[in-house]
Amino acid sequence: MKNYIILGTVLFLIIALFSIYIIPSTSDFSPYNPLYNGLADFVHEFNVTLIPINSLNNLKQGTVVFLIGPSKNFTEQEGMEILSYVENGGELVIMDDFGTSNELIKIMNLNGILNGSLLGDPLFMYKSFQLPIVKVNVNGTTLNVYYNYATVITSQNSNLNCIGESSYFSYLDLNLTGKYLNGYPKGPFCIAYMQNIGKGVVYVFSDSSPFINSMLNLGDNHKLATTLISGKIPYLIDDKWYVNNYDVLRTNTFNFFSQILPSIVYPLALISVLVSYIVGNYIYINLVKKRTKKKSNLEKILKVHPEWNKDVLIKLMKEADKNE
Repeated sequence: MKNYIILGTVLFLIIALFSIYIIPSTSDFSPYNPLYNGLADFVHEFNVTLIPINSLNNLKQGTVVFLIGPSKNFTEQEGMEILSYVENGGELVIMDDFGTSNELIKIMNLNGILNGSLLGDPLFMYKSFQLPIVKVNVNGTTLNVYYNYATVITSQNSNLNCIGESSYFSYLDLNLTGKYLNGYPKGPFCIAYMQNIGKGVVYVFSDSSPFINSMLNLGDNHKLATTLISGKIPYLIDDKWYVNNYDVLRTNTFNFFSQILPSIVYPLALISVLVSYIVGNYIYINLVKKRTKKKSNLEKILKVHPEWNKDVLIKLMKEADKNE
């Protein structure tokens, strides 16, 4: 019984580790998520390095930092660290439609905030009005960018340098009715702007989704990423998302193994070999070898007592096994 418990425990741990290793992250905007809502393709294709906010001061000029779909609020200190990075020559790209970035925008004293209302377009769209196609001009290049459940940018500041607009037919779906109603604000709306701060520059886009896996290769989205990154080393701020419980477990497991081993693949492979040996040895000893030994003992008994009934002896041996 003890062997069964040990073997079962080991097998459970192996299955759990393999499951965590194989099943990817499912959190929105996770760089480890290869599903439609993740950033795995963007991070892999553009060789983007993940970085926490408190490490931005270590970056030099010639870098671009992406802040995509943040869901955690910003502190004054975090805002000042990001501002310092930009003032010293860094490039910051904010992509958000939830409005969480408005705190950061206010701390950095930027010219436009995220409105929060849903942008719709019944004409210039991809599949549905919630997926509007907008015009963005970056470094003299005009791009058709596909948005996904986006908002718009509003400002009371006449210095807003808008570099992107929705079409004339766009509108704000204030009550989420799915269609235009009288009184809804009409386009075009500003959906992206650029602002120089110190030696650096900030881009603000009113949508979090252009670079997620399902949107990256639509329209000119890929070209937008290429244009923003061109000639610079890209980074992605990775500590401003709320993640689900599975991702927390997965991250902690990988962090644990990364501290003691260069790759989780090696311990899993080693444990798999050990488990295979234990299982194989157990099967051999308890089934093959034991059955061979019983057969040999049966033959010896019948050789000494040929008059005894073979079927009865086999039945007695089986009964004895059940009572062990």
